Amino acid sequence: MAFSDPISITVNAVAKSLAKVYSSAGAPSTYKASNDEFVFEIAHQDVKGGKRERHLAKVTQMKIVPDPLNAAYNMEAKMSVHIVIENPKMGFTDVEVGYLVKALTDFVGNAGNQAKLIGGEA
Repeated sequence: MAFSDPISITVNAVAKSLAKVYSSAGAPSTYKASNDEFVFEIAHQDVKGGKRERHLAKVTQMKIVPDPLNAAYNMEAKMSVHIVIENPKMGFTDVEVGYLVKALTDFVGNAGNQAKLIGGEA
């Protein structure tokens, strides 16, 4: 089953609509905003000789910023956030994998934990 097209992500309380621009077997599906400010990739692969699965969701934001060395020029700045789920093909149910995904996203979604993570605390 495929994700909807377009997909929607909410950044700073603003919904962003991202249309599918690429999809091919064995390659990430790519969704983009009409202005290329946001790109969302979804990928799946078998690893460890087919014994494990890896699932990736990655969102990238791009913006034009002043060049810190020469304010007369602008440059492209990009950042991305990924979540990677790697699990054995047997031994854990999809529900159990979902519990661990939720535990991590809840932890990182907490504003205090997020600030510590971004601030470089370990």
